[in-house]
Amino acid sequence: MFSLIKIFLVITITLVVLLTNLSCHRTPIEPEKTKVNLIYEDALCTEAYFRLKTTEINYPARVDLYLNKDKVNSFTTFSDDTVFVIENLLPKKSYTSYVRVYPEGGRELVSSEVSFVTMDTTSHDFTWQVFEFGNCGNSVLFDVAIIDENNIWAVGEITMCDSMWRETRYNAVHWDGSKWELKKIAGEGWWECRTIFAFSENNIWFDARINWNGSRYNVYTNGWPLLSNGDGWQVNKVWGTSSNDLYAVGDKGNIAHWDGRRWRKIESGTDINLRDIYGNNLSDDIYIVGHEYSPVLKSVLLHLKEGKVTKIWETCCLFEKEPYGTSLRNLYVKDNWLFTLGKRYIKENIKLNTKPKRITNILYDMVYEFKGTDKNDIYAFTDLGEIYHYNGYSIKLVFGRPFSEYFFHGGRAKDNIVVGVGILPRGIYNNPAFLVLGRRK
Repeated sequence: MFSLIKIFLVITITLVVLLTNLSCHRTPIEPEKTKVNLIYEDALCTEAYFRLKTTEINYPARVDLYLNKDKVNSFTTFSDDTVFVIENLLPKKSYTSYVRVYPEGGRELVSSEVSFVTMDTTSHDFTWQVFEFGNCGNSVLFDVAIIDENNIWAVGEITMCDSMWRETRYNAVHWDGSKWELKKIAGEGWWECRTIFAFSENNIWFDARINWNGSRYNVYTNGWPLLSNGDGWQVNKVWGTSSNDLYAVGDKGNIAHWDGRRWRKIESGTDINLRDIYGNNLSDDIYIVGHEYSPVLKSVLLHLKEGKVTKIWETCCLFEKEPYGTSLRNLYVKDNWLFTLGKRYIKENIKLNTKPKRITNILYDMVYEFKGTDKNDIYAFTDLGEIYHYNGYSIKLVFGRPFSEYFFHGGRAKDNIVVGVGILPRGIYNNPAFLVLGRRK
């Protein structure tokens, strides 16, 4: 019996020793993953944006970037929050990415793998129709609103003469899907309408102060701000989120806000003529550009948020300084991306605070309107009768030719419909307004 107990004790001690030795020889530790976090932020057609967050590591740290298992780049970070971009990607393609981080004096850290898909491009292929309005005097169209392909408005001044050369003036035209109808927008007598903004077919604003509600025109001038010398100012563009949150910009640096009850002036900090306004659909950030020729060429870019204006950029005197230059007069905002254009496309991400990047130049001419439907579908309307289309990858002249006879003042795009408006100069007298209607094939 004693022998059995002795044998049992020997076996037990042997097993304890073996288990202790095994516990001291662990398998090799995998590279730690908890201290690096790779976050996918956004992708365009040929580039993707990421945020790298690191914790409890020493800097500087080398970062090796991998795309579809292949190392494609290395950079050094000095911060626990780093934004970077992967470029030269292909449109409409799936990718995976991860990073390996090598902190100063530390061991390798590996992020988890992130999957993403780049945007597809849009087609450059359109069919076009050209319409003229006005048979005497000088006519012009300045702005357009597209509700759908069978409901389009354009505004300006159109003069029609009867057989006795008696003039009748209109300030809008409307497309019902088959024909254009000349319109007189009601209000305080007749006036030349400069801008239009439509929320729906029954909620349309003309020159900021007159609203069509589907059955009648209503005039809203309560509190309409005046310049310090008592003169009224010209409205150049309107933008808003609803009829209780509407903004108007115009000459001499004027900005006004309509809250559904009255207009209130917002101090801009500039006296440059403000040309365009557009808001971010993902935040309450609003951007405004200004441009004027006299007495010197000037440009300004403003940021408006919660009623306060911040000046981002201002320049003058023919110096094409980077990044925006002196020709800045148009903008478009979509999904945290700000696109601006003078003689060059500039893009930057508002949320990620990326450095403004030039996409391409537009030579020879001035762009009078610049709008789109998405980050891969943007249009530039020039003073030489051209429409350029940026599809997220390339830019192409899709209407007109260099030095054509048309002169665009405005334009818009929605879904697969593009409309440009302006004047057809033919001489001192009898210059009709024109409208170009494009449909993507």
